[in-house]
Amino acid sequence: MNLTTHADTPMHAASVALAIDGVPVVGAVSCAPTDERWWAARGHGAWRNRQAISVSSNSDSGHALVGTGFPFKSESLLEEYAGQLVRVLAATGGVRQGGAGAPV
Repeated sequence: MNLTTHADTPMHAASVALAIDGVPVVGAVSCAPTDERWWAARGHGAWRNRQAISVSSNSDSGHALVGTGFPFKSESLLEEYAGQLVRVLAATGGVRQGGAGAPV
């Protein structure tokens, strides 16, 4: 389970995925506070609460909002990650670190 403790963002979610021989096959995320569910299966598309979803057709990365998790156990990599973050911030519409990140 992933959890954020920010007072304005009481979000947490459980996520699960299955990979066969290193290839993602199916995944699901359940967010209890909002009663939302997302799932996807190779060859069957992606869904949110029984409605098909898809990626945006916008190809301009300047309009993209990037979700990430920041490493906290690999202090030796912090300088490398900081450089990557600067490049992503300069090329996109912003970076957010939410409480629920799914391996889907």
